[in-house]
Amino acid sequence: MYGSADTAITMDQSADLAKELESAGVAHEIIAYTGAQHALTVFDGNHYQETADRKSWKRFTEFLTDALKNRNELTVRFGNEITIPLDKFLFF
Repeated sequence: MYGSADTAITMDQSADLAKELESAGVAHEIIAYTGAQHALTVFDGNHYQETADRKSWKRFTEFLTDALKNRNELTVRFGNEITIPLDKFLFF
């Protein structure tokens, strides 16, 4: 998810990423929010766009709900691997 007017991540870069993901057989979605610039979800930022923020958050929560259904834990890697029991968290 990104803004179509984002100069940090261009439409060409998104298209290249989509091609790479498709050639690797990775299921994906790339969503561009029309006219939005980089940092479109940063409250009180110069580029904040409420509509894009709401839509992107809705899509993100849908993604998490789908990705985590039927799972009882999540493994996260930030240097060290951490396994998080999902019953300890309330997502939505």
